[in-house]
Amino acid sequence: ASTEVMVNSTSDGRFWTGWSLIGGVTTDAALGAAGFGGNLYLFAKGTDQQIHFATSSGRTWSGWNPVPGGFNTDASPAPCALDSRLYLFAKGVRDEAIYVNSFDGNAWAGWSVVPGGQLTDVAVSSVVVGGQLYLFAKGAADRHIHFNRFDGSTWAGWFQVPGDDTTDVPLATADFNGDLYLVAKPPAAAPSLAIGFGRSLYNLTDVIPNQLSGETNHHAEPNIGVRRGPAGTSAALIVSAFT
Repeated sequence: ASTEVMVNSTSDGRFWTGWSLIGGVTTDAALGAAGFGGNLYLFAKGTDQQIHFATSSGRTWSGWNPVPGGFNTDASPAPCALDSRLYLFAKGVRDEAIYVNSFDGNAWAGWSVVPGGQLTDVAVSSVVVGGQLYLFAKGAADRHIHFNRFDGSTWAGWFQVPGDDTTDVPLATADFNGDLYLVAKPPAAAPSLAIGFGRSLYNLTDVIPNQLSGETNHHAEPNIGVRRGPAGTSAALIVSAFT
């Protein structure tokens, strides 16, 4: 399989420019991207386990540069812009701690552990909703879904998303019309494909069961949305929203 980074773009959702190569870095993990300061920042975990980034103003791409600090990771990076800073999250290779670095447009602040002691064995996910940055992680030991909230100066602490749901892959998050959408794939042993929808992380209500048959790749990372795979087996996606 190719380990090169490719890019495609569209301005209207119908017509695409076509795939082109952003050469200089090879990766074996999903990429992370965020808009900041009028530019698109693209992050890749290199096959050297360092995090590299490239930028684009919409026309051409810069070359790849390593994020300073000598930090290594074995999972996908998770960038997110809040106010006047670009935040980058990634897990450590051996300690499974969650680290953060931030960029003000000129210099990186340096790597530090996100407070609270949460550990994970997969990539984390971040999203900004209502002026708050939400960071989600699958627990390394309990496989439950945990989140922390950051207002630009202080972390609120780690909490478990209500319910007894577990997952074995990274989470997917999105801000849509002011709601926070969280998607998780339960472990491979889940008996069916079900969709749950709620409008609060603190009180998951209005769960809508929707049994669907079909096979899903149990090791695939989720996206916002529901997809059926080849027929034969089943898994589940759980969706919640926060206002």
